[in-house]
Amino acid sequence: MGMMIPTRSRDGVGRRRARRGSEDGVAGGNGVVAGNGVSTGTGRRRRRRSTSSSSPSASAKRHRQGGGMRISSSRYPPEVSGKPVMDADEADAWREAGPGPGVAGLDEGIVVLVGLACVASALSDMAKMTLSVSAIAMSEQFGWANADVGRVQSALFVGFLLMQLPGGALSKQFTGKRVLKYAVLIWSAGTALTPVSASLGLLPLCAARTLVGLGQGLAPTALTDVLARHVPATYRARCAGAVFTGFSAGSVVSLLGTPVVLDSAGWEPTFYGIGVLGLAWAVCWNAAGEVEELPLGSEKAFQKKVGEDLDVDMVGIDIVSSGSGPQPSVGEILGKENIPWRSFFASSAVWAVVAGHFSDNWGKFALTTWLPTYFHSELGMNTDQAGLWTTIPLLLGIGVAAFSSPTSDNLINQGWSVTTVRKLMMGAALFGPAFFLSLTSLAGSGSDESPLLVLAAITCAMGVSRFSVSSLYCIHQDMSPQYASTLLGITNTFGALAGVISAYATGAAKDASGSWQYSLFLPAIAVYVLGGIAWIAYADARGQNFSKASRGR
Repeated sequence: MGMMIPTRSRDGVGRRRARRGSEDGVAGGNGVVAGNGVSTGTGRRRRRRSTSSSSPSASAKRHRQGGGMRISSSRYPPEVSGKPVMDADEADAWREAGPGPGVAGLDEGIVVLVGLACVASALSDMAKMTLSVSAIAMSEQFGWANADVGRVQSALFVGFLLMQLPGGALSKQFTGKRVLKYAVLIWSAGTALTPVSASLGLLPLCAARTLVGLGQGLAPTALTDVLARHVPATYRARCAGAVFTGFSAGSVVSLLGTPVVLDSAGWEPTFYGIGVLGLAWAVCWNAAGEVEELPLGSEKAFQKKVGEDLDVDMVGIDIVSSGSGPQPSVGEILGKENIPWRSFFASSAVWAVVAGHFSDNWGKFALTTWLPTYFHSELGMNTDQAGLWTTIPLLLGIGVAAFSSPTSDNLINQGWSVTTVRKLMMGAALFGPAFFLSLTSLAGSGSDESPLLVLAAITCAMGVSRFSVSSLYCIHQDMSPQYASTLLGITNTFGALAGVISAYATGAAKDASGSWQYSLFLPAIAVYVLGGIAWIAYADARGQNFSKASRGR
């Protein structure tokens, strides 16, 4: 029997209409379609043809108002939600009438949720980048070498690394929305403790930065879980782009704002300020209230619409298809099965995402961590100038993400394979930086002619790397909405490992070789290229049934 998707009216009374509809029903093939959108008959579902000869706009108006169809949807286009009560002409009329309330057709609650999630991402990178900018002044005050700075920076990534798998499990069990609040509070506390810890010595400071990393380590999996539970698949890249671009926005704010505070009040107030902002965000997050979760079947309908493999993890979908009850939400399904770890690690597609995540994070963390120091020591910039030139690539990256995210969704909705789109975007995010960093290496830093070329090449390298937000941070949800947060926990564990290694190794290599080319740029080029090859060869965005594979072992 065909699967049907429960829908909601634009005026918010879909649930009441659904209850009334379940009493009298609507004819649907050989069975009966209740108002909640679940077939209660046993015959084959047939496409319901329109019996109205009215114009498309009039038909759409009836859909919006709940007439003609018993209930209407503001969250899923009819061809995506899979509603069998709307034929092709009526679907065209629905699209012609335009989106419902909210931004670009999204419910207002989802818009608020995505907006606050973006702010949380920004606060996360503010907490991280503030130390990168302050490291110059702190090194002078405390007499640190580059290797000492590398140890302090790596401490954050150690905490980040430790929380990836636990973070995925916690988000799956308690929801990403709840976990994200505590994540922000944890890293805010660690950030506020940084000045006191630094005055006590390197070890206490490393402990405080590890606490920051523990909180930030919960954030990516929590954010992915929020997107998987609440954001329709047809808006996936746009919303993921908005949320994960917040990290770049936070870096920009930190790089521009920290030098101003340093010049006027010293480096300590920046850490206290970020702690206060985190507390204020948590209050707003609580005040935002609850947002309704997606029906699980919407993902299966989306996979069918784009022509991808339907063998996707959909625990409980047989219950829906048999008409034995209302369709469960993503949240109601999560946690009903043991996590199929063996299937994850046996999948070449998962390992391709691991390689891509490791490569993307190596370049991103190595460059954002060490560029302020590189600009200061190699190109002779002061703190303000170093912060400004580190900001420019991030601003370009925000623009790239703003372009690539809707472009990805549009290509998919036009019929492109999801896998092809994800490979295209991630290929640009990995091979593009490798190309531009090779120009940096060829230019050679410190010569009279090269600084402008070096700066331009670094800017382009970091900018094009943000094509990843419309691929790397969507593919976990493509592969398995049920296990999206867990999958991100796995791949981001290796991504965090890249941060740990690159932050420390770059500083140690610089002290040993005295060359930024051998310590920063050439290693990043090599990692980018290797990760890009693995991604293009093995990445697969089709729905994966990890549960079935695990049971078959």
